[in-house]
Amino acid sequence: MIILRNRQESFCPFGLFGLSSDRGSASPHAWPGARAGLPRSASVAEYQNGGPQVERAPGTVPPYSDAMARTHPTGTGLVSPGSRSRRHADARSPRAARTAAAGAVTAWAVAGILLGSGPAQGATPPPVPAPHFPVPVMVGTAGQVISVQARGTYATVIAWQKTGAIWVKRYTTTAARVGSHGITDGATRKQGTYTTPTGTYTVSQGFGVAANPGTKMPYHQVTAADWWVEDPDSAYYNRMRRAEQGGFPLTEKGDHGSERLVNYPVQYRNALVIDFNNRPAVKGRGAGMFLHALGPAAGPTAGCVALPQAVLTSVMRWIDPAQHPVIAVG
Repeated sequence: MIILRNRQESFCPFGLFGLSSDRGSASPHAWPGARAGLPRSASVAEYQNGGPQVERAPGTVPPYSDAMARTHPTGTGLVSPGSRSRRHADARSPRAARTAAAGAVTAWAVAGILLGSGPAQGATPPPVPAPHFPVPVMVGTAGQVISVQARGTYATVIAWQKTGAIWVKRYTTTAARVGSHGITDGATRKQGTYTTPTGTYTVSQGFGVAANPGTKMPYHQVTAADWWVEDPDSAYYNRMRRAEQGGFPLTEKGDHGSERLVNYPVQYRNALVIDFNNRPAVKGRGAGMFLHALGPAAGPTAGCVALPQAVLTSVMRWIDPAQHPVIAVG
């Protein structure tokens, strides 16, 4: 059973479930350990060596085409009925006849556009807009999006996959939990507030007490020596570090405590790192934001986003670093 510490934030296991977000109350936090050049910190190799570790184009309706302009009733492409006698029309030169015929064909094509029969050949179709995600998302180059729509301390989480120009829902749960004090602006969030930061963040790596569940993300199986540094005064703030490497107090208590990840086998069975406050890490903004499993009591977190284990496992097997995945909270 995880006991809330007298710190700003604890492990994700808030209450019976860990508080996640910074090193504060209970809950699994992200680990910058194995980074491999991804957003949160550095690479797995760097982590193991003690070094640093672990964003719609608005659719535009194409203007009238040149052909449409040329065939506007005030132009020269259309001849109004009765404007010329049949005798004058028959007396046209071959060139004039060809010009009139071309104008009639063009007018027919334009009429087709206006009447909805389809765009003229060669017309540029308007770009396909991004779907109406339930929360604001800075999509950027992402081909995978995880949206987190909070309602109090609960949230609906949807995993979206881009297929061609279409975004498809892959996994959904309404049983997710966020910070015990809800959500707050990620740009001004403070450590110890038990809030989940809003905004769009990359997802760069995974870790867990258990073995890799089949994710393509860089993954580190934690040991008893692995800590998530949550001491704001440490040079290694908001990253994973081994005990023997030093540079932070080996305690989970107080304002300078950190999180010993192996102590939370339920919440941190498997987890994904949310790249919040790590490039650079601003002291006191919060450390260790993860997408992890619900705790034993399925309670709120200290800032992390928690999912039912079965959903989390599916998401971890689906997520792909090559798709530049992001998570958006709102």
